[in-house]
Amino acid sequence: MKHTLYSSLKLLIICFAINVAADPFVPNNDSMILTILDSNISDQHSSKLNQLKTLQRKYPLDHNIAIDLARLYITMAKTQTDPRYYGLAHSIIKPWWNTKDNTDVMLIKANILEFDHKFSDALVELNKILSIKPHTQSLLMRANIYQVTGDYQKVTQDCTRLLYRASPLVSSTCQFSVSGFTSNSIKTNEQIADLLLLLQNTMNASNDIQLWVLGLAAESASLNNEWIDAEKIIKQSLAIKDNDVYILSLYADLLLKQQRFQECIQLLKPHINQTTLLVRYLVAEKQLYGKLKATHVQNDFDLRIREDDIKGDQRHLREYSFYQLYVQQNINLALKNALTNWHNQKELIDSLILYRAASVLGRQDIINKLSSWKLENNVNIDFNKQALRI
Repeated sequence: MKHTLYSSLKLLIICFAINVAADPFVPNNDSMILTILDSNISDQHSSKLNQLKTLQRKYPLDHNIAIDLARLYITMAKTQTDPRYYGLAHSIIKPWWNTKDNTDVMLIKANILEFDHKFSDALVELNKILSIKPHTQSLLMRANIYQVTGDYQKVTQDCTRLLYRASPLVSSTCQFSVSGFTSNSIKTNEQIADLLLLLQNTMNASNDIQLWVLGLAAESASLNNEWIDAEKIIKQSLAIKDNDVYILSLYADLLLKQQRFQECIQLLKPHINQTTLLVRYLVAEKQLYGKLKATHVQNDFDLRIREDDIKGDQRHLREYSFYQLYVQQNINLALKNALTNWHNQKELIDSLILYRAASVLGRQDIINKLSSWKLENNVNIDFNKQALRI
């Protein structure tokens, strides 16, 4: 891992009081710094960021500079798992937000909309881009959104279009994002082996591509009850990037399935600033100790839930459902949030949470709805066996 220098990113933020009876604090000076949010920025990103910010201040109407800066912010948001950079990217390209012909801006807009879980709006932008010109990245992003929203047929269609536009590794992984969860267990194991061999023989695959390939392989292996293989792949992934939220959440779920709660706590303890990982940490702690020891962490999480509810932010409904189901054991609320979440996104983890809550409450109507979705998309995962039971 490259050595990184640490610097502080100073952002002005407005704090809204949760207690409606109290007046919110309003700064009387726009230059007042309310808080300093630390951010780890690599030397390369820091240098490029400073250059682009200087140019942007000098030429605020130059859309090419704005595009480069917004792209860098999105890259930093993904590499550092820091959502604040999406907000900065949005603010930079805001003057061109409604463009109908600049595909670079439209792709940045689609990235931001996808992050905000506004999948329908993101698809509109991607469809516009693809109507203007064939665009590999837009095809891949659209396939990913169809995957998240549970439309496997459209994923397959877009992945097929990638066959002659992307590398064999990318196009094969795109196809596997469906076939890895729709094939029988023997075929799935063969596909995982083929995919990992292709990765091994592909020179200069970026870290992002490697993590994408390995993550899908690990998730498929885990859902196929190949826990030893899944853990091996996950450890290979963490050797590439030890703080990847998706990979860590896969590992945590695998440990929870096997009731390895102490290991789960140790794995996630350095990463509980991430909502996705915090909820799994709390689940492991509740199971290991019979209660939550880090009550201040739970209070922080409860506060996040209240804040998101006030703002109408539904990006973490999956995590809140998980928390209510396995920590608070408020099954009715878990089901309500899981169902709302499932209408927007239907990744397998979303379906498993919804299935478990519906099963506990005996909601056969919801179980039938999940079964219909599985049948329509040829999903070959046994929800009854794979839904976490603790």
